[in-house]
Amino acid sequence: MASSSLASGEKGRELYKEQKYVEAIDAFSKAIDSAEYDDLAALHSNRCACYMQLRKYDQAVEDAETCTQVKPIWSKGWARLGAAKQAQAKFLEAASAYEKAAEVETSSISIKKGYQENAAKARQYSEQASQYYQQHDAVLQTEEVADYQNFQDL
Repeated sequence: MASSSLASGEKGRELYKEQKYVEAIDAFSKAIDSAEYDDLAALHSNRCACYMQLRKYDQAVEDAETCTQVKPIWSKGWARLGAAKQAQAKFLEAASAYEKAAEVETSSISIKKGYQENAAKARQYSEQASQYYQQHDAVLQTEEVADYQNFQDL
């Protein structure tokens, strides 16, 4: 890590521990601007954590995705992406990210738990959506029959 990048990254970690997330984001952004390629994944991961604390999930997803692109064999990046997608209530995408994290790090209980929780939520929402559309289709068909009958009466 370049010296200015190293200093900014350290400052960002300190600010994160102090729960000064906005300032930490600024420090990590400065570090990213001058970082060597090998350091980008960790810096984006750290900035992602700040965004998560601030509930800025779109930005967290962007950083997590960059993290996984820069270092696709790092389970932490995939876990960060899973957490950010879960926060957006995109459970199927979250489960997919956790699944990739589990492929990289097979022994992590928290990663497996993240996958299981999100896969279950994705199935639940899928079933609810299916039931809703089945009911909605039945109402539409009833209305179409009534409209057709009214047309016949004209």
